[in-house]
Amino acid sequence: MDKQKEALTRIIGTVQAKSVEAEKFTQTVQIQVDSLRQNYANSISELQNQFQVLTECLENVKVRMVAQIEEELCNKSGPLLECLKNYEKAKESTEDLIAMSNSALEMTDHNEFSQAALKIKDRVTMSPIFRLNLSPFLVEEECFFYADFSRELKLLNQVNFLPVPAQAEIAKDCCFSEDNVVHCQWAVPEEDETADSTISICSESVRLSSLPQSITYFVLQYRQVDTPSENIPWITVEFIRSLQYDINGLCFDKEFLEFRVQAWNQALGGSWSKVCAISTPAFNFSLNPDAAHPNLKITSHDSVEWDAAAGKVTQETQRVKSANSSRSVSPIKRNGTSPRRAKPKDRFTGESYTVLGDAMFAEEEAYFEVIPSSECKTYSIGITHKSLARFDQLGKTQASWCLYVSNWIQNSFTAKHNNKVKNLGNVADVPSKIGVFFNQRAGILSFYDADSRQHIHTFKQVKCNGPILPGFLIWFGSLQILTGIQVPTWISTKSHNNLNGKSSSMSRRSLTPSECSILE
Repeated sequence: MDKQKEALTRIIGTVQAKSVEAEKFTQTVQIQVDSLRQNYANSISELQNQFQVLTECLENVKVRMVAQIEEELCNKSGPLLECLKNYEKAKESTEDLIAMSNSALEMTDHNEFSQAALKIKDRVTMSPIFRLNLSPFLVEEECFFYADFSRELKLLNQVNFLPVPAQAEIAKDCCFSEDNVVHCQWAVPEEDETADSTISICSESVRLSSLPQSITYFVLQYRQVDTPSENIPWITVEFIRSLQYDINGLCFDKEFLEFRVQAWNQALGGSWSKVCAISTPAFNFSLNPDAAHPNLKITSHDSVEWDAAAGKVTQETQRVKSANSSRSVSPIKRNGTSPRRAKPKDRFTGESYTVLGDAMFAEEEAYFEVIPSSECKTYSIGITHKSLARFDQLGKTQASWCLYVSNWIQNSFTAKHNNKVKNLGNVADVPSKIGVFFNQRAGILSFYDADSRQHIHTFKQVKCNGPILPGFLIWFGSLQILTGIQVPTWISTKSHNNLNGKSSSMSRRSLTPSECSILE
């Protein structure tokens, strides 16, 4: 019996659990029904409000049109009524004059008759009946205010709910990336276009400011990806009241930028357009902590600052390691099975206060910018072969080229390569933001004032075998590196390529690091 009770208890528990589950489900369904009813009640209320607005509008139009008819009637009947008023006055005066004349004719006394006749003569001369204008009035008696609302009635009979906005169509041929700005453009199907303008993709006559009648605004979403359709969150831009949009302020750290557009009316949005992927080529790199002098502190992937204390700490650490090197090594370390990994040696040391980028230049053109701080005493900006030795400095080897600035002891603003120096002016002429352009295929390295776009210096025939990396030297202060920037359109390499084409075949071949040369 105990087993039967236990089984019955389990059955009852199952039934109770199902009952609770069904109750929750019922509550959920009831909430959905209430929500549906409320939403549709709101739609009915909004519909009634819209028809009330339409009725009030029609009533106002009726009052206005009736007022127009009455005004026109008043303008035409005014002169006629004035003429009738003048005639009534003249008629009254004439009747008095006729009555006086009849009385005079009945008189027998000659003197009395002569006086009466004289008075009648004077009044006849002044009678208003003779001053009336009896010319006919040219007044159009027809009323031209006739209402024919057949067209409006047809429109009213076509009144319906707001349609779901049509899917926008991306104009791929008109979408491009330039100067770190992505230009996006799209169109809409013909049935949703305005009647007074024709949208023609890639046409100068496109009225981009006019929206289709049934669309209030557009929503645009974009994201940077390395491969199309990569699962990365979208960035949303709302309330675009145009058929184009420029995405500004971007730093390109991916291969492509994808975007899509959605049309919205006052109530709801339509389907998203097909995703359009735009190529965004740009040179992107970070500062390599494993290729930095101990006195250089990499504060972020694109910022480095001088740290005088760091070198002392490193030297002290090395001294302690040297002192402990005579101690016996544990069997685990002797067998090479220690889980700890040995730290790499310092990439640069001594007075080579250098740090390299972590990405080498490709065959395509590359551009980046550098902002030195005002505290910098000495710094170099340039490129170098990856094999730059630990004690070497930028510009002092055959495989490195740089712009060198020094505010220490002797002011210097020069271009350096293979220990050859070219003076570029006063330190006061150094720009606050320096642009670096490198075309590895053409062998051109140029420096610019990134703010004023003025050219500073160009190295030509910059060629050598092996990987070339961005390189920086800094003593005191800090450098901010701006990467992910497309080659600006204001940089022209045509003249550089022409000059480069005049060199001999020997100068155009790839050189080894020991053969790298400069033509300034």
